[in-house]
Amino acid sequence: MTLLPEAERNAFLARVARGESHVGIALLRRLREVGGTKPASPTSLARRTFAAIQAAAERQEQLRVRREREATERARLAKLEALAQREAQAWANVTSLLAKRTASGYDEGVALLAELRDLAAHRGQRAAYNTRLAEVTAPYAGSPAPQRRLKEQRLV
Repeated sequence: MTLLPEAERNAFLARVARGESHVGIALLRRLREVGGTKPASPTSLARRTFAAIQAAAERQEQLRVRREREATERARLAKLEALAQREAQAWANVTSLLAKRTASGYDEGVALLAELRDLAAHRGQRAAYNTRLAEVTAPYAGSPAPQRRLKEQRLV
């Protein structure tokens, strides 16, 4: 079914071909007349209040923050799983790093101990970790530099 008779359609096409301006607007107006639809006025459109817009923005912000937290947690768990694959090697690295008795060795060793602590907490094996930690750090009980680093990481 066509809304406009053929002669009127052809007249609009001829106006477009001649390059007349505002033909599109006239055509839309005519189609609305024939079709019985009214143009949507700005006041007839659903309007949102500032409070509704602000609430929607807050929901989006909460959603973004939740997604970021979830991504951070996935990354943390992936890091722990990678550490779990090389746990025995990590403990050996801690021993060799602390044995260097240098500031960088202490820093790296204690940082690795903190990661191993997080892995133990994730697995629910804090008691076994604490036993192993005591064994590894026993030779450095009288050294202030490693002890200070261990305290800073809340390992002792």
